[in-house]
Amino acid sequence: MKRHTKIFILSLCGLTLVGLLLLIFTSQSRFQKFCNEFFQEEMSGNTLTLHYTVTDPEKYGIAPSKITLGSYDFNISAQKRSLIGKTLTLQTISREQLSKDLQKTYDLLKYSLKTELERLDYTLLEEPLVPSIGIQSQLPILLAEYSFSHEADVINYLTLLGCVPEYFDSLIALEEEKIEAGLFMDNVTANELIIYCEEFLSEKETHFLVETFAERLDSLNLDSQKKTSYITENASVLENSVFPAYEKLKSFLTENQNAGHNSDGLFYSPNGTDYYAWLLRSEIGVDHSFEEIESMLENALKKDAETIAALTKENPDVLSERQNITFDTSNPAALTAYLAKRAEHDFPEIPEVPVEIRDVPKSMEPHLSPAFYLVPPIDNSDENVVYLNNGYLKDNLSFFTTLAHESYPGHLYQTVFENSTDPHPIERLLYFGGYTEGWATYAEQLSYFYAPISEDLASLLSATRSMTLNLYSHLDLYIHAYGWTEEDCSAYLKKFGITNAASIHDMFLLVKQQPANYLKYYLGYLEICNLKEKAQSFLGNDFDLKKFHEFILSYGPAPFELLENSLEDWLKTSN
Repeated sequence: MKRHTKIFILSLCGLTLVGLLLLIFTSQSRFQKFCNEFFQEEMSGNTLTLHYTVTDPEKYGIAPSKITLGSYDFNISAQKRSLIGKTLTLQTISREQLSKDLQKTYDLLKYSLKTELERLDYTLLEEPLVPSIGIQSQLPILLAEYSFSHEADVINYLTLLGCVPEYFDSLIALEEEKIEAGLFMDNVTANELIIYCEEFLSEKETHFLVETFAERLDSLNLDSQKKTSYITENASVLENSVFPAYEKLKSFLTENQNAGHNSDGLFYSPNGTDYYAWLLRSEIGVDHSFEEIESMLENALKKDAETIAALTKENPDVLSERQNITFDTSNPAALTAYLAKRAEHDFPEIPEVPVEIRDVPKSMEPHLSPAFYLVPPIDNSDENVVYLNNGYLKDNLSFFTTLAHESYPGHLYQTVFENSTDPHPIERLLYFGGYTEGWATYAEQLSYFYAPISEDLASLLSATRSMTLNLYSHLDLYIHAYGWTEEDCSAYLKKFGITNAASIHDMFLLVKQQPANYLKYYLGYLEICNLKEKAQSFLGNDFDLKKFHEFILSYGPAPFELLENSLEDWLKTSN
C-alpha cells in the first residue's frame, strides 16, 4: 500500500512538472507571438518608420504593404477598441511564467498601452507642428537621410515623397479640429512656422532634398541614364507634391494665424494640467506630483549653487581658466573617437561602429535643434549619423559636450549597447524620453571631466550647465502646471541675474511651445543621478561606476519606477 502511494505521488509530481513546463512554454510562445504581431502591425502603417527601424522586413515577418507615411487618425473609438483589446490579451498571459527578459518587455508594454490609452483623451491638446522639433522640421531630415541599399529603396522613396500631400492634409485637418475646439497655436508660433515654410521653399533648384538624393544614388551601381532618370523624377515629385504640401501648410497657417486664443501654457487650456501630468508619465516615465518635481528641482538648484560657491571661493582663478580652452573642433570625427576612448574607463565595452558627423543644412539652421542623432535600424548598427547645427554651437566647449550628448557616451553609445543586448524589436517602438534624453544629458555632464581642462573648471562648468537646465525646467513646470505668464517668469529669472527682456521672451516662448521637453532632459538626468546615489549609499566602497552604468544600460529605456525596482534587485546581488 505504501509502495503504491509513493508511486502515485511521484507520478503526480511528474505531471505537475510537465504541466508547469507546458504552461511556461505556452506563456512564452503566446507572449512572443503577441509582441511579433504588435510589431508587424505597427510597422505596416508607416513606410518611413519601417525603413528606419529594420533593413530586412521579411526577417521580422513583415510582408510588403502599401507605401505610406500614415496619417492622423481621428477615429478615437476604433483606437480605443484596439488598445483595450491588446491590453486584455496581455492580461491573459502569465507574467510570472515568462523569462526575466520577457518580464521586462511585458512591464514596458503594459505601461505603454496604459499611457497610450490615456493619450486618446488629449488628442486635440497634442501639437505636431512645433518650431525646431515638430514634424515639419523632422520630416525633411528623415527624407534626406533615407538610405538606398537597393534600387527598390529609390522607388519606395519617390513614392513616399508623393505621400507628403496626403499626410500634410491630415495635419491640417487636425489643426482645423483644434481651431474649432479653441485649442489652436498662438500667432507667434504660427508665424515661426510660416517663416520655416518660406525658408524650406526657397532655392528649390539647389534644395538639400535635391542634392542629397543625387548623393545617395551614388551608393548604387546605376548606369548614367537610369541615374539621370531618377534625378529628374525626384525633382518632379518635389515640385509637384512636396513643395505644394508645404505651400498649402504655409497658406493655412497664414489664413489662421490669429485663430489661437491662448498665448500662455497648458494651464490655461481645458484639461491642460491633466495633459501635462500625462506627458510626465508618458514622455518622461515619472509619476511624481508637481510638488514633488518642484522639490527635486529646488534641491538640485541649491546643491549646484553650493558647488559653484565653494569652487569659486577655494579657487578664485577658476573662472579665468574658461578663457584658455583652445582644443580643436575642426575634426568632429577625431573628437568622437577621443570621447569613445575616454569613455572606456567609466562605461562597459560596446561593439565598434562607424559614425558620420554631418552639418545641418545652412537654410535649416534657425529651425532645427542644436544637434541630433539618427537612430540606426535594429538589424544594422553601422548606420550612425550625428547632425550638428553650427548656427547654435558657437564655442569649442559646447561643441565638445554636445557631441558627447549625441555620440559617446550619449545617444549613439546607449543605442549600440541596447542593440547588443538583443531586446525584442517591439521595445524599439516604446518611447521613454526621460531615460533616453536623461542618459544623454548625464553623458554630457560627465563629458566636462573628459575635456582637457582642470577638474575644478569641469566641476564649475558642469554645475553651471545643470543650473541652466534647472531654470528652464522650473519654467517648464511653472508655465504649464502653475500658470505662470511671461511676467511671472521675468520676475523669477531676475533673481538669478537674467534681466535681458529679449532673452527672457525667447526662453518663455521656447518652453511654452514644448511642454515637458526640458523636464524630459533634466528630470531624466536627475532620476539617473538619484539611482546612482542610492547605489553608492547601499554599496559604499564596493560601488563600481562602470558596473552601475552597465546595470542602467542593460535594463534599457524604461519608466523610472521599473528601473528603481530593478535597481533594488541588482543591489542585493551586488553586495
